[in-house]
Amino acid sequence: MRCSSALLAASLGGHVECARLLLAAGADVNYAGVHGCTALMIASARCDEADTDFPGAYVARTSAPACARIDLLTVLLEAGADANHPEAEGGTALLSASSEGHADCTRLLLEAGVDVNHAE
Repeated sequence: MRCSSALLAASLGGHVECARLLLAAGADVNYAGVHGCTALMIASARCDEADTDFPGAYVARTSAPACARIDLLTVLLEAGADANHPEAEGGTALLSASSEGHADCTRLLLEAGVDVNHAE
């Protein structure tokens, strides 16, 4: 799978420490890839298998464990990630997390103040 930034790649792989290092070095936490997907959207999505149906064909599912997903979401949110940013088709991090049944991610995004009424 191809990513258009190092932070997107770190998020895809669930690499929390790499994401921290990239953000400390100035990576744009709200950078959106070709189809508008951000690192937060990637981290919010399902983490068990590759998914080439998601816009950009490089996001959505990884082999990252659930605990890394929460740690990564926390790092990205603390760095100022826009939890309401929509991708090209209108989806958001909350939509990714809730549609995949990730209550832990959904809870964290809600605590961060995400707009629950955003519609695609």
